[in-house]
Amino acid sequence: MIKILSLLGYLLIVLSVTSVLGDENLTCKIGETFWTTCTLNGPILEKGRTINPVRSEVYGLIIRNDESVKYLPDNVSSVFPKLTSYEVKRCSIADIHKSNFNGLSNLLTLSLMYNQIERIEADVFDDLVELETLNLVGNKIKHIDVGAFKNLKELKNLFLDYNQLEELNDELFRNLTSLYVLSLGFNSMKSINISFDGLKTLNHLDLMGNQLEKLENDWFKNLESLKYLTLSSNLITEVDENAFTGLSNLYSLDLSHNQLVGGMDHAMFKTLSHLHMLEMTNNSIKHINASAFNGIGDLKSLILDHNQIEKLDHVVLTQLTNLTYLYMANNSITDVDAKFFAERSKFFPNLKDVDLTSNISINKMFVLEDLISLEGLIKCRCEKIADSNDVSIDECQINEFKEEMLAKFSELEKKLHFCRSTI
Repeated sequence: MIKILSLLGYLLIVLSVTSVLGDENLTCKIGETFWTTCTLNGPILEKGRTINPVRSEVYGLIIRNDESVKYLPDNVSSVFPKLTSYEVKRCSIADIHKSNFNGLSNLLTLSLMYNQIERIEADVFDDLVELETLNLVGNKIKHIDVGAFKNLKELKNLFLDYNQLEELNDELFRNLTSLYVLSLGFNSMKSINISFDGLKTLNHLDLMGNQLEKLENDWFKNLESLKYLTLSSNLITEVDENAFTGLSNLYSLDLSHNQLVGGMDHAMFKTLSHLHMLEMTNNSIKHINASAFNGIGDLKSLILDHNQIEKLDHVVLTQLTNLTYLYMANNSITDVDAKFFAERSKFFPNLKDVDLTSNISINKMFVLEDLISLEGLIKCRCEKIADSNDVSIDECQINEFKEEMLAKFSELEKKLHFCRSTI
């Protein structure tokens, strides 16, 4: 009897192991809607695993936050023939293969965020002919084969941020004729060695957080539809004069958090005739050449906070007749051209907001009438100060003017709106 019980126990153990490793165990719990959260009863530790049973009513499949999932199942299209959205996020996927996506011709969105993928093979996405969004953020991708995206003619959004890409093949994006957003932020690229040929519809290009040191001539010449270009948080020290050639429709350019110490010495923006927003914060810029803003007369917002600019010269900005917002806080400005405010309506008729707060010191070249005419134009910075007797005092500083200008606040108070605060 004891031997029989021992034998039965052994058989149960074997059956238990078989159920973990067998295909029948990879089942998905169907949610209340047509979207499915896939809860696996066992890990996917082998290639070639499959899911059962067929669920034709399911349009979305999610496998999330499971480090035991090391591979993707091979029969997703036969189990979910109408699948349009497929997400495998924060698992341990290291390799993906064509067999993982066979037959998924209706898939519109594929997200493989935060896995361990290191390489994208040439044919892996060949069957995803209707795919519109591909998200590969947060992997360890170092190499993408040339033909990896060749069949993705409907792809509109491609996210490759937070990987380990150092370079890209010149032919990689050539067939992505519908691409609208290309995000390559926080990789390790030191140069742009691709022509972006074929990306006629690209609207957003994000190269933030790479290791670019120089923007060379004609890098973006084929991106005629581009409107948003982000180059912030690189190591850019130099911009060639024709670096932005071809970007005639660019609307917003972000060059913040670089090292353009002497990078404003020529008309680098001259071809950006439709530019509306230019951000260059945190660049250690000391001087701006008189021709620096030539050609960008449509500019509305100029953001130069956190630099080392010493003078606000209206001559430098005279090209910017449509300027609406000027932000130059946290610089080293000690001198402001008197004509900047006194003849504001002549040079800058659309100017609404100027921020010069937290500069070292600003000269007293403005007369009181000029300041009053600005009304709420100049930003106020209100501070709460408690004296030694613990009596509350309200103080509002306009751009940190000198002591003499502060004495005239009582005259300005009737015209300007002051912030009030109580300790």
